[in-house]
Amino acid sequence: SDDAYQCDLDPGTAGDQTLIVTPQTVVTVDLGAGDDTLVVQFSDFITVHYEGGAGAGDTLAGPGVDSTWDVTGPGTGTVNGTMHFAGVENLTGAADNQDTFVFSAEGTLDGLVDGGAGGFDTLVMQGGAYETVMFTALGPDSGRFALDHTVITYAGLEPTEAKGGTAENVIIDLSTLDVSNDRATLAR
Repeated sequence: SDDAYQCDLDPGTAGDQTLIVTPQTVVTVDLGAGDDTLVVQFSDFITVHYEGGAGAGDTLAGPGVDSTWDVTGPGTGTVNGTMHFAGVENLTGAADNQDTFVFSAEGTLDGLVDGGAGGFDTLVMQGGAYETVMFTALGPDSGRFALDHTVITYAGLEPTEAKGGTAENVIIDLSTLDVSNDRATLAR
């Protein structure tokens, strides 16, 4: 029936587990200790709460549709407004789509923001007042944003933006790139 679900989720069984749900279902996922990964293979028709747990390398891998990831606190936020996450160190977008990772002034992540293979993925630092903002390019689509003492590390992203907010000092470091013709664009 439409209001039922099928489940072969068994904590004692290794490997992939499957859960089929309806649009009215609220799913809460707590993978406990360890470096866990939750892969979401649907868009935004149900509400999901994901608690990363005690591991230091918990990852949320997003749906294969264009998605907005709002990081609103330490390892906390939403994907497309319906998937809530907390205690997560890494965020990974799906391949060949457009993921936008938006960090509020309070948003932090201890691990990596990865846009996924292909597509056109963006990192946006939204608001805040900082003494120093430092952008360090590590490759053509990877680097670090340091907002005072908070560091956001990313890979697989094309543009990165700092919107709103203020900074007394802005540093753009391209010295780590192994190319001879660096280019930075400053716009307001």
